[in-house]
Amino acid sequence: MKIRFTVLVPAYNEEANIANLLASIVKQKLLVGQLEKIVVVASGCTDETERIVGEWIKRDKRIKLLRQRRRQGKAAAINYFLSRDKSRIVVMTGGDVVLERGCLEALVKQFLDVEVGMVGARIRSVNKAETFLGWANKMIWRLHDQMARDNPRLGEITAWRRVFKQLPKETICDEAEIEMLVRAKDLRLVYEPEAVGYNRGPVKWREYLGRRRSIHVGHMMIKKRWGRVVESERPGLLLKYLIKEMKIDKRRKSWYLGLVLVEVWVKLLAMVDYCSGKKEMVWPIAKSAKKEIKIK
Repeated sequence: MKIRFTVLVPAYNEEANIANLLASIVKQKLLVGQLEKIVVVASGCTDETERIVGEWIKRDKRIKLLRQRRRQGKAAAINYFLSRDKSRIVVMTGGDVVLERGCLEALVKQFLDVEVGMVGARIRSVNKAETFLGWANKMIWRLHDQMARDNPRLGEITAWRRVFKQLPKETICDEAEIEMLVRAKDLRLVYEPEAVGYNRGPVKWREYLGRRRSIHVGHMMIKKRWGRVVESERPGLLLKYLIKEMKIDKRRKSWYLGLVLVEVWVKLLAMVDYCSGKKEMVWPIAKSAKKEIKIK
């Protein structure tokens, strides 16, 4: 029996890459899975995103477009979709990524196990490691991959069963929030490294720090709501993998130290934000990450 699923793409001003993403989705080869719809939720887009999606709708009738008048954050876009769609299994990806061949099949085949509630893909950064921030983006996802193989922590590209009606309105880190909702139903999380997607991280300091800061605030909110820490926030867990990497790449010891110091600083800033009640549901735009992604 085929596993029917829908791909959800929350999008805000993704004109640079949305065509590449849609192309990578429609070209996927599926045996176990059956892709029924690709739903793009355009949240207050002011660029060519909606026009580009409209052109793709003419090519593939499975593609649908939902419009929000204004941008209210990714959680609001997800809830907008959930209120208008009845799909039981959803694969969610941002508009600024590209899927490798076989990604969707590797994700959805996990749902043959009825105890699996959520599956996450392996993210590979296309940033160049020639600068510190380019390297930092790549290293964060490399560490995430190593950690998630032992302690599933899912992000950026996820697939989940529809076991909840809506996300809480005050949600910054939607994937982590969905993890908690799935766990509450006694379903398992699975990290699938064979499902690969590509992204690009910000390479301007203000954008990089702002994004990391928002993530940590979101994790604090989840800990408060659920009484459970997000896996990547467990003390010393990522540090263990970082030390392992540093032993292999001894030339960049100063960069490894710099990454630790940056994360400590960002967490302190996030703690100040959280304690002062500053919780931005709408993430600041990282323009340096809004570029086309091409893969072979």
